[in-house]
Amino acid sequence: LYDHAPCGYHSLDKDGVIVSINETELSWLGYSRDEVIGKMRWSDVITPASRHIFELNFPRFLEQGYINDLEFEIVRKDGTIFPGLINATAIRDDDGNFVMSRSTVFDISERKITEQRMKHMANYDALTDLPNRALLFDRLQRAISTDRRNETHSAIMFLDLDRFKPINDTLGHDVGDSLLKEVAVRMKECIRDSDTAGRFG
Repeated sequence: LYDHAPCGYHSLDKDGVIVSINETELSWLGYSRDEVIGKMRWSDVITPASRHIFELNFPRFLEQGYINDLEFEIVRKDGTIFPGLINATAIRDDDGNFVMSRSTVFDISERKITEQRMKHMANYDALTDLPNRALLFDRLQRAISTDRRNETHSAIMFLDLDRFKPINDTLGHDVGDSLLKEVAVRMKECIRDSDTAGRFG
């Protein structure tokens, strides 16, 4: 049950060295047990940004004895990275001295992909992939604030497609959709990276 659970399990000593690990987590990391046990620290298998989070939170963990829902970017042996969620409790001896952690690791790659997809859907038009009205207003407000601060000006331009309704009515909505997609592509090609082309309607 321990070795083949759908989540990773490992234990760290007071120096952050991995003293036990299950097969699930080993398979995620791509290391053999001999490469890890007693030889690698948890900080060896996370990104520099995550290492900072670990160094900040591990002393607190040793003191309070638990940590919940801490996210790390975990680095596999081949250099690829996946997001992990850690929960841990401290195992202590009869005198209350820290022995090791009991850590549970969840691979949250799918959740992160879903979150990114939902965030994209909330801010971009589904057909053209241009910023939608909400994101357009947000960027416009930022531009106005920047202009006020720097005493500069920006421009906004509305484009409408002439005779678009007859295209939909005579050739069908699929053709109309294709036209909108092509307009979006051409607009993005002729603006600067600092500019925004959005679908207002």
